[in-house]
Amino acid sequence: RPAATMVEVSRLIDPAMLVYLSNAESRGARLDWRGTKIYDEDPNQNFARELMELFTLGVGNYTEDDIEAAAAAWTGHNADWNRDDTQSRIYQFYPDRHDDRQKTFFGHRRAWDGPEIIEEILTGRYSGRSDKKQIAAKFIARKLWEFLAHPGPAPALVDAIVSASNFANTMDIKALARAILHGEVSCALRSSTSLRSPTTPVCSPTRRPSPRAILSATARSTRSACRGAAKRRASSSSNRRTSRVGARTDTG
Repeated sequence: RPAATMVEVSRLIDPAMLVYLSNAESRGARLDWRGTKIYDEDPNQNFARELMELFTLGVGNYTEDDIEAAAAAWTGHNADWNRDDTQSRIYQFYPDRHDDRQKTFFGHRRAWDGPEIIEEILTGRYSGRSDKKQIAAKFIARKLWEFLAHPGPAPALVDAIVSASNFANTMDIKALARAILHGEVSCALRSSTSLRSPTTPVCSPTRRPSPRAILSATARSTRSACRGAAKRRASSSSNRRTSRVGARTDTG
C-alpha cells in the first residue's frame, strides 16, 4: 500500500535527500582501535535545520539546541555508494557512527534517533506535546495549498483546511488534499480572497467540485488568459505600426 500519511512518508528515507542536505556522511561517533565508541565527531547540521525550516515547521518554531539535537540524532543515517549500477547511492545506517547518547529535543530528553525526530515533530508521540504538530500541520497545509491553488493563503483558510481534514491528528495526505480540492469551507473562504484562483468559478455554483471540474476550469482560465495576452500583443503591435506610419508622414 502506498504511504498515505506524512509519518509513513517520513519513514521512506531517500538517499538523494541525505546527499542534497549534507547528511550522506554525517557522523557523531567513531570506534577507536579497541572498538570503543568515541564521541568526538562534529555532525553536519544542514539536514536537521532544513528539515524543520523548509519542510515541517518554518523559521521561529525551533531553537539552535533543537537543531543540534536533531543533527546528532541523524548521525549514522548515511547514503553509501552502491555496489552495482542500478542506483548511485543507497540509504545505509551505521551504528558505529551514530550518536546514541541522551539528547534534549523540544524540551524532552531521551536517546533520540533520526526518524523519531520527524515523528515527534508530526505527532508529539514521545513528549506528549501537541503544539508542534499543530504548527507542522498548518505549515504543510499551506505548502500544499500553494502548490495546488495560489500563493499566500489567508491564515483563516489554512486553519479551516486543517480543521476540515483533521490533518493535525491524522497527518493523512489524502484527507488534506481532499479538503483543499473539494472542501466547501475552502471554496467559501477562497472566493473571498483578493487573489482569485482558477478554481473559484467552480466553487461558486457547487459545494463539492470534482477534480475534473477543477482541471477544466483551470484549462478555461489558462486559455482565456492566453487569448487576452495575444490580443494585447496584437493591439500593441498595431499601435507601433500606426506610430511608425505617422512618423514617416510627419517627416515627409
